[in-house]
Amino acid sequence: MSFSVPKVLVYIPTYLDHHLAANQARALRAEFKSVKLSLWVVISVNGVNLSTTEIQNLEDSCDRLVIFNENLGGDTNINLGFLLALRENANFLWILSANDNLVKGAGHEMQLAIENLTLDFLIIGKPYKGLSGSLTNAFSGDGLSLPLGLISAVIYRTEVFKEAFANSLKFAWTGWGQLSVIQSTLFDRKVLKYELIDEMSIYERTPKASKSEQLKKNRSNYRHSFFGYPLLISLLFEGDKKSRNKLIQKWLRVNWYKIGYFKNGHSPYQDQGHTAKDAFWTGPLAKPYILKSGLTSPILYFFGLLPFLAISQRFLPTTKLQKLKGLSQ
Repeated sequence: MSFSVPKVLVYIPTYLDHHLAANQARALRAEFKSVKLSLWVVISVNGVNLSTTEIQNLEDSCDRLVIFNENLGGDTNINLGFLLALRENANFLWILSANDNLVKGAGHEMQLAIENLTLDFLIIGKPYKGLSGSLTNAFSGDGLSLPLGLISAVIYRTEVFKEAFANSLKFAWTGWGQLSVIQSTLFDRKVLKYELIDEMSIYERTPKASKSEQLKKNRSNYRHSFFGYPLLISLLFEGDKKSRNKLIQKWLRVNWYKIGYFKNGHSPYQDQGHTAKDAFWTGPLAKPYILKSGLTSPILYFFGLLPFLAISQRFLPTTKLQKLKGLSQ
């Protein structure tokens, strides 16, 4: 009698850094040795004219290579992983960034963590309270301390989240497609139970660029997701005005001084000479929801237009600034 083992889909979306994706795939396949699970690594490259040699290198490193000649944008390419998991009937999905450097032994650690996973999903992050817990809202409580919406940080049990996987693309333009999957599932299930594995045993997120270069890149690449966060709240909680305003106020109290910093950033396409292209529609769309979220919200918003962060970045280390939601993804 034959039987199939659960499939773990590792989806690595990439752009110009496709050589890093190939390295990730090789490392995982070399260390992930399981008779209980089947590993399937997919690399998705978009917007790059690959040479024959580059294509061969990528094909040799993974189980499947997907190429889009068009530039889909990072958010779209990332969230296509959810639909691929449905199409391939994967039991677990891990969307892995090519830029998060896997440490030695990471493949084996992930294998053991997934084999022993008994709860709804696995979080890769810094130890918080304990190694397991319950989540009732992705935008408050534990949801604010866990890296729920960040690439590489969550391994989904498909059976639990599959009904919400399509939401990832519907809300990808906010920069928080992954977070929409978790909150949409919470609307249905009320509570999600998670296990946590220390990210230091899996990968390193340390930026290689200097502090000024990293902040400049973040300001350009992530300004749509900075304003996309309160916008996603307003969209998901559209029928619950009280909760919507409360959650946006919570975000505003923590992030008000970054508003001007991101609002005055420029499109990441501008450096490439494509000034007409810009994904920054989240700012104008989010503004009215922010302003009407509470009595003090207009005051915080307009004070936030002052260059507080531009001044503070000269004194705070990059790693501390990146801990603040909106500066990294």
